[in-house]
Amino acid sequence: MTQQIKKSFNGIIGGRWFREPWLWAALGLLSFWLLQVTHGLELRVTLHDTLDSDVAVRKILSETGGWYLWNRDAVLPMIMNGLPRNAIDLSGVNLINLLFVLFSPWTAFVLSMLLVHGVAGWGAYKLSGLFLEEWPVFRVLISWGFAFLPHYVLYGWTTAGLPWLIWATVSFLRYQAPTQQQFGKFASVWIGYAIGAHFILFGFFVWLGMVALVGWYAHTKRLMWKRMAVVTGVVLVLFMVQTSHLLMNMGDAGFVSHRTGWNLFFQHDNFVEIVKDAIFHFIAGQYHAPSIHTLVLVLLLASVWVFRRQHAIVRKISILLFVQAGFSFLGVCWFWEGLIPVKMQLGFLKSFNAGRLAFVSPVIWLAALMITTRIWLQQKPLAQPYLVVFLVIHVLWVGWGNGMLRSNIMAWLRPDYHDAAFPSWSGFYAPQDWAKVKANIGVSTRDFRVISVGIHPAVAQFNGFYTLDSYQNNYLLGYHAAFRRIVASELAMSDKWRRYFDEWGSRCYILPAHAQTWKSPFWVLKREVKSPKPLQLDHRAFKKMGGRFLIATYELDLSDVWQLRKRFETHQAWYNLYLYEVK
Repeated sequence: MTQQIKKSFNGIIGGRWFREPWLWAALGLLSFWLLQVTHGLELRVTLHDTLDSDVAVRKILSETGGWYLWNRDAVLPMIMNGLPRNAIDLSGVNLINLLFVLFSPWTAFVLSMLLVHGVAGWGAYKLSGLFLEEWPVFRVLISWGFAFLPHYVLYGWTTAGLPWLIWATVSFLRYQAPTQQQFGKFASVWIGYAIGAHFILFGFFVWLGMVALVGWYAHTKRLMWKRMAVVTGVVLVLFMVQTSHLLMNMGDAGFVSHRTGWNLFFQHDNFVEIVKDAIFHFIAGQYHAPSIHTLVLVLLLASVWVFRRQHAIVRKISILLFVQAGFSFLGVCWFWEGLIPVKMQLGFLKSFNAGRLAFVSPVIWLAALMITTRIWLQQKPLAQPYLVVFLVIHVLWVGWGNGMLRSNIMAWLRPDYHDAAFPSWSGFYAPQDWAKVKANIGVSTRDFRVISVGIHPAVAQFNGFYTLDSYQNNYLLGYHAAFRRIVASELAMSDKWRRYFDEWGSRCYILPAHAQTWKSPFWVLKREVKSPKPLQLDHRAFKKMGGRFLIATYELDLSDVWQLRKRFETHQAWYNLYLYEVK
């Protein structure tokens, strides 16, 4: 019976069903995309670093023409009373950002999803061909496993495109005398990567790797190294154009960033905590570069046991594990408190994040899966059916571990399903409900400033309001001090919020002391707060900065200088809306 099953299995995967395996890879990716985007505006989207900030900023840049403003004096009036344009490290030259220039925010986002996950899956499929060319079903399953990871799509293919990049580079290096066509493929992939990646996030390390590669190529006196050097220069130029706003900002002596006021001890840990974090990253992965590799790790450890008598195999797998452990440690070691004196001595290191080197982890786990799969197929050919079952389970595990995909699947099963970490697009931005707020105010949003409580300021920004509060990783230190006066009383009542604001402060928010123990103090949904909560704000400092309205998602107990103008019944929003006006 077992032999019959294996014979049938081999007939299926070797027959007409997989004569065009890339079509299966593409079909899986398309299904992954359609399963989510067919929700329309009810699409569930990652909140952190997506809905809570990045989408609104891109919308504002598109509506104001700010994408292509390089003037040092250019500002964005809707954010923080005129945030300097060059303080935002986003460029319209980047392909993902260009989508926001050409399309509405929702359309741009779902196209970004298709592009980023498509590049991830295609790159994994092509790279797996270097290891598993004669086993197409395994290539398809492995490509799905990488494509379905929760890549941060607004970062482009900074990490999602690494398999594509590695495939093009390794394929090129295999030729002793590459042809013009082979070089053209190598060059086009590198340039394509630069067009859709983010230099500051991780592209810097990728480019350094390219420089090292060209240096090695030149040292070995291989053909075309000079052309490779030209491609390296082109990639750098593209990255520099994309980073030009930040470079101009760094050269502006009049701009003193709030980052200069950071207390490094707030973000750094002792060595014991660093080791704990490294172990956690090795087992569970890095938050901004998720790998969902638990089953891959199990496979590697099981392989060490199964092939324990074959030292060459054990050595190969051990090297993979050691390299991954090394990157996990390097990723967190940057935040070891022992490095603080060095960072203080070399001021630019205070804001530089070398910990992003660990963003390479997902592609290392991917390579480990490919290599280990090849080992099993070569050493244990009769285990093919079981290996397929394992990879199918791995794909399902990755899909379920992708919170955005999981939330969209659950929304099909239960339309009323709510996961606060993955709200629906319309449930978060709720333009129809916010239009009622505008209508009630009755004057142009340019004529006043607002602050938000219980909701991210990005929602007000998305809906056309001019906000004093915002989530920005680079803004004026003087503005940080001015805004602090508004919320000083609340900070005095909460050591947690005081340190959060004074020693970091990138979320320049109203931080209520009563909310310091809440799980999501910046995203409070309906029925989560049962009674009015006290809030002490300096209304004079607020009015001095142009403030007039406070928009909250729950009822507040404010001083007499504040008037509850209206409580709105919301239909789209996952939250309530209370409009307060200062007298």
